[in-house]
Amino acid sequence: MVLITDAEELGLHGADIFVNKHPWAKNVGLVLNFEARGSGGPSIMLVETNKGNANLIKGFTEANPDYPLGNSLFYSIYKMLPNDTDLTRFREDANIDGFNFAFVDDHFDYHTALDTYSRLDRNTLEHQGSYLMALLNYFSEANLSALKSIDDLVYFNVPLFKMITYPFSWILPLFILAVLVYVLLVAYGFKKRRIELKPVLRGFAAFFSAFIVSVLIGLFGWKLLLALYPQYGEILHGFTYNGHTYIAAFVCVAVAICCLVYNKVYKPKMGQV
Repeated sequence: MVLITDAEELGLHGADIFVNKHPWAKNVGLVLNFEARGSGGPSIMLVETNKGNANLIKGFTEANPDYPLGNSLFYSIYKMLPNDTDLTRFREDANIDGFNFAFVDDHFDYHTALDTYSRLDRNTLEHQGSYLMALLNYFSEANLSALKSIDDLVYFNVPLFKMITYPFSWILPLFILAVLVYVLLVAYGFKKRRIELKPVLRGFAAFFSAFIVSVLIGLFGWKLLLALYPQYGEILHGFTYNGHTYIAAFVCVAVAICCLVYNKVYKPKMGQV
């Protein structure tokens, strides 16, 4: 079934009417929801479910899309935001799980007269299509009534390996293991006199100094730009048309600050490389 809904921005009305009024809604077992918040960039996968995501993520992995992009953190952040998609109505009103696929780059086109087909990045469109065909082929043969699960998986994409997953129950043991390995390595370094306390503290001081200065320059630098160009305040979506240039400039400033601070703090001994 292909469903095109409207009035999303006004309150998900199109999806709401379909889910709660249309007789076909009861035949839906899984939703593949394709979204856009810009006109380019990679498409990010966000699984949306009322319970555990284990079976959905296993199915996504077995469907094996060519260029998967997504991780558990994205959805955790998404749940904290006030944003909803049409898939929200399916999940909340009909207990139907699904996947969101959304691209968010070139945000300056979003909800403007420039948000046109001609400005849509063809690579982005192809990325959306790669998800659609892979998942459509897989889930059309799957038992959609068996997608519910009480278990959650941590998932993230890695180049060459595509999606890596492991159970949520592994999080605490892996965290403890990582802390233990770190402590043992530090202790070994002190024992062998390869690590000294004073240089370590200087390193932390340098890092936090560079971080704080960079954040302050970013915050007040942007306020200065808004004062110099008050018309930026009229851009409803908040992203200027030369926003990527500003991002690159602030990144360069942050890198320069980091290099300057570490150059002042870290002084190699004579003959030390």
